[in-house]
Amino acid sequence: MISVNVMSKEIDRLIAKSALTESSSHHDTTEVLSWLKEKGLEFQNNTQKTSLASLRDWEYPKNNSILQHKSGKFFQIFGIRVHTNFGEVESWTQPIIDQPEIGILGIIAREINGILHFLMQAKMEPGNLNGVQLSPTLQATRSNYTRAHGGKYPNYLEYFLGKRNRYVTLVDQLQSEHGSKFLHKRNRNTVILVEENIQQHDDYRWLTLGQIKKLCNEDNLVNMDTRTVIAGLSFVSERHTKAEGGDYSLGSTITNQFKRDLFWSAIDGLETAYSNREIVSWFTELKCKYEMKVQRISLSELELWNVEDDMIEHCESKYFRIIGVDVKLSGREIEQWSQPLIESLGVGLCALIIKKVNGVYHFLIQGKVECGNLDALELAPTVQCTMQGMTGTNPPKYLDFIQNADVSQIRFDSHLSEEGGRFFQYQNRYIIVEVEETTEIPQSNNFIWMSFQQILTLLQSSGVINIHTRSLIACLSFT
Repeated sequence: MISVNVMSKEIDRLIAKSALTESSSHHDTTEVLSWLKEKGLEFQNNTQKTSLASLRDWEYPKNNSILQHKSGKFFQIFGIRVHTNFGEVESWTQPIIDQPEIGILGIIAREINGILHFLMQAKMEPGNLNGVQLSPTLQATRSNYTRAHGGKYPNYLEYFLGKRNRYVTLVDQLQSEHGSKFLHKRNRNTVILVEENIQQHDDYRWLTLGQIKKLCNEDNLVNMDTRTVIAGLSFVSERHTKAEGGDYSLGSTITNQFKRDLFWSAIDGLETAYSNREIVSWFTELKCKYEMKVQRISLSELELWNVEDDMIEHCESKYFRIIGVDVKLSGREIEQWSQPLIESLGVGLCALIIKKVNGVYHFLIQGKVECGNLDALELAPTVQCTMQGMTGTNPPKYLDFIQNADVSQIRFDSHLSEEGGRFFQYQNRYIIVEVEETTEIPQSNNFIWMSFQQILTLLQSSGVINIHTRSLIACLSFT
């Protein structure tokens, strides 16, 4: 068993070994799929659309200035007016979620039979597409865990508050959510390593990192919060292992050529298209170049949006709408409530183009400004757009590389849900496409090639890499 004084390299080795382990002495992946299906049948989810004006315990005044919970907790929805020099549109208005509380997205890890396992929850959210999804050990806003709803405390809360200084911290970051839908929203993404046996509730299972990554191939099964947390589990300090020819050569067990090369790119990324200093300078220059002014306004001041008792919707019925739902959901701290949700109109696209540079996998990353980002600009996938963006008159740069990709080039392709506690049946297509090293891709100033190891290193920092890039990195499997 690993001690609390463990060296960081030992932790990295445990994480790498877990990422390369698709089976578990506790549950194999097939059993986990069956368990999640059973939980979906066991939990009762009756989520019905309703008008915003009829939401219980929510205030939606006649002048439609703001939509908020009567307690002043949870979140509120109001309008914003945006001015920016980034992109094709210089100014617009839109509704946005304001949730100033920092939530906890926490996973408990434990070494079992020499392999790091993670305590994952089968959780149902009102907006989930397929009911139950694989969620972190703890997924709670401050209003949830301070019981503003009058319900029970979430399971395992004590491990992430009063007890956490007793454990080894594997991940601890403040990360953004959807920068186009949340205003300055951040969560504490954290993973702690415990030694003692802890009670496993019926809705939880111990899984390896390899199992979690493999399950990301299933449409709408691994929830957004799980993806953003495990993206921070890095083992980059193992980078000298291959070059030194040490006895810790886990990568040699990988039979798939792409996955083996990807693994070595994570731990041996010395040959890079750009140095770390050049990437930091590029990122800083973009932050200085682009400006974003966001002004809070009343919902009634929104332009090109219809603000009605039943919903808030764009006048051309595109992008997204704000709807109300009445929820009856078993297995939760409180089993009946009402709330607004964001309903997306169509399936969006989040795509990465990758290729080898000097034998090391690189990712084409863009610097993207979004109106809700705390620091305006974060690192986004090569393509990140709505359905309307894909079909509009000004399609995103490099979209043709994704749409014209041969099946032999696709390294990952799955439809994944966004957070079901704030979004209603909202999914994006997440895809990774590899091009040949000799492929000429005209490079824009807003884009740069980063090695896999450079991305994993940046993932250790807060507020740099956006939620969609984190999801794609989390889905990369080595098994």
